[in-house]
Amino acid sequence: MSKNSAGIQRFSPRQRFEHLVLMVAFLGLVLTGLPQKYADQDWSQTLVKLMDGVENMRVLHRVFAVLLLGEILYHLVIVVYKLWVLGLPASLVPRRRDLRNALDWLRFNVHLKAERPTMPYYNFAEKLDYWITLTGVLLLALTGLMLWNPILVTDTLPGEVIPAARQVHGGEALFLVIAIGMWHLYGVLIKQFNRSIWTGKITQRQMEQEHAEALAAERPAPKFSAAEMQKRRQRFYPIAGVVVVALVAGMYWLLTTEETALETVPRQEVQLFAPELDVQAGDATVGEALWGTLRCSRCHGTEAAGVPDGAPSLRGTTLTFDEFILQIREGGEEMPAFSHLEVSDVYVLHLWTWLKDAASP
Repeated sequence: MSKNSAGIQRFSPRQRFEHLVLMVAFLGLVLTGLPQKYADQDWSQTLVKLMDGVENMRVLHRVFAVLLLGEILYHLVIVVYKLWVLGLPASLVPRRRDLRNALDWLRFNVHLKAERPTMPYYNFAEKLDYWITLTGVLLLALTGLMLWNPILVTDTLPGEVIPAARQVHGGEALFLVIAIGMWHLYGVLIKQFNRSIWTGKITQRQMEQEHAEALAAERPAPKFSAAEMQKRRQRFYPIAGVVVVALVAGMYWLLTTEETALETVPRQEVQLFAPELDVQAGDATVGEALWGTLRCSRCHGTEAAGVPDGAPSLRGTTLTFDEFILQIREGGEEMPAFSHLEVSDVYVLHLWTWLKDAASP
């Protein structure tokens, strides 16, 4: 382990770059995703205005999503390279001793144990942090791609998977925000300020407290000889190249194959009160997914069931589509009017289909 007056080398430039990309993607997704989940909140509307509308917010959300997908792919390639080509141990895999360290750490903090547990290079807390983040972003990626391509997904799976994916996507995102805010940020900013992910070096004191066992041991070396590693590289690079190209091509196809009611490109002008739409083409599943992203939910409730002493329930509406769209466009005494630039005719059709089919509360 490299030591000098500035500290002990802990993270490589590649690891620090990965952390930076992950941080930018995560913060971007939080700032553009949570306002859509909580569209009825004032702070959400403030962020929407700062980004010049929900359309821009959706575009940015997808940009950060692509950045996160790229980071996941890069990280998985690096992991396979370390394990298969270099033969390094899987140092972040939880082991039985991590549970013992966690219990000893708890006993130490409640003064039931006199000494801190001597923990390895990656301790139990860092392993937990890693696996919560990795499984969380994989789940977000899977459900996000389903929401990006709802028609493609429902060609194979039941339509109910789309609202289910929306709930899982939003819930997992909120869980990660809370977990990282309470666990990760507390550990590196509040408990003690840890600069290692930015400088690459950790102080001797922090190393003794969090990774004392690693101070007395050398970092694991590749278990293969130089000749064997060269042979493995020659096999790894072409296979990895083909897999990466195939995954990137598949991802590009998924991200560009479908235009849905959730499309975020600028809408074209349409005729105001004479939309040439087939009312049978409305999709209740898409309408339900749209509801939480529009201002309607602020007054009529997150499930369109109305609010006490406020806007009425819209579920089970008996209005015809023509009556419904006219109400949307003209508004009422307390209801604002919505132009086709904010809610397109196609959006209105999907919303009406969902509301008329939804059971009354």
